[in-house]
Amino acid sequence: MITVHDRCVGESRSPVSTLEKLKRLELRMEMLTKELDLLPPDKVKVAQRVREGKKRIFTNQTSLTNLVSNQDLRARAPTARG
Repeated sequence: MITVHDRCVGESRSPVSTLEKLKRLELRMEMLTKELDLLPPDKVKVAQRVREGKKRIFTNQTSLTNLVSNQDLRARAPTARG
């Protein structure tokens, strides 16, 4: 929660309680939601599609990387045994 707070709201110079950090996060989320409501709906839909496409590409790349890594491990396993 501290990392999320620091990224979204900014680091505090003075010690802040967990409850206060949660309040600040909630206020930031409300502000962003209000800003989102003011944007043209068609632009929001386009941005959502772009984000989903990027997420899909990232997921596919991660899956391929894991697959290649697993194949490398399997290919090396017989030589390590023998």
